[in-house]
Amino acid sequence: MSPSFEHPDHYMALNVLTPFNPPLSGEHRVFDRERADEVDRRHQLLVEYLRIKGLDALLLQSPQMFSWMTCGADNQRPGVGSLAAILITEEARVVLCQQADSPQLFDRELHGLGFQQKERPWTEDPRQLWQDVTRGRKVGCDGLYPGTDCIQHELLDFRLRLSQRDLDQYRELGRHVTHAVEATARSLQQRDTEQEIAGHLAHRLWRHGVEPVQIQVLADGQGHRYRTWSASSDRVERHCVIAVTARRNGLHVSVSRTITFGAPSEEIQDTFDVATLLQAT
Repeated sequence: MSPSFEHPDHYMALNVLTPFNPPLSGEHRVFDRERADEVDRRHQLLVEYLRIKGLDALLLQSPQMFSWMTCGADNQRPGVGSLAAILITEEARVVLCQQADSPQLFDRELHGLGFQQKERPWTEDPRQLWQDVTRGRKVGCDGLYPGTDCIQHELLDFRLRLSQRDLDQYRELGRHVTHAVEATARSLQQRDTEQEIAGHLAHRLWRHGVEPVQIQVLADGQGHRYRTWSASSDRVERHCVIAVTARRNGLHVSVSRTITFGAPSEEIQDTFDVATLLQAT
């Protein structure tokens, strides 16, 4: 039997439907009153500093000061570096950024915190915007920038004074990082590679929204040979050290644990005794 073909007019007409795009969970941001109040308090501290120093504004572009001023927001992206700065005046706190970055910053990082924004196209050097807003003003900066006074060391005092919110977040972060390291230590097996162990630890951290800044897994005395070792395909035979620095909400915590298969050697025990004495004095 020869095949039969239907005329195109016999096919059912197709309707073009608008894609179903339900709101993402991240679009429903919960307003954090405590955080907003703390941002206001820090702004007022800097306003008082402006008056004492006779400055018109502060330009905050370092990740440390950006995070402090926003109570935990991040102005860095991997492979990009700093993507935003903050201009502080007596009347306002203004985020300076590119159009490609402002949606994420204001939807995810700065929602409801009272920040204004000035943005430019992504094709333009962001420092051009910095230059425009600081021109003709007496401005202090938390780093080296032409036309401003570098007051980096003076601003350090603001970051060293922890609020109760900071302390609570530090304790919670410390618990999460410690649990991740100890759970990884309990589950590792002899002859696991350093990289496998590092991967398990990173997974446990990211589950709680904790970003690993540096992970070190040092198998069988690796740290004595290479002080800045990270992790490799070397396998753990006798003992290893797991060390991590991790961050969340702009706060950093470091934790390390030593694991041995069997009783610790005399060398390891002596090293721990020395470390205990140093911490106690």
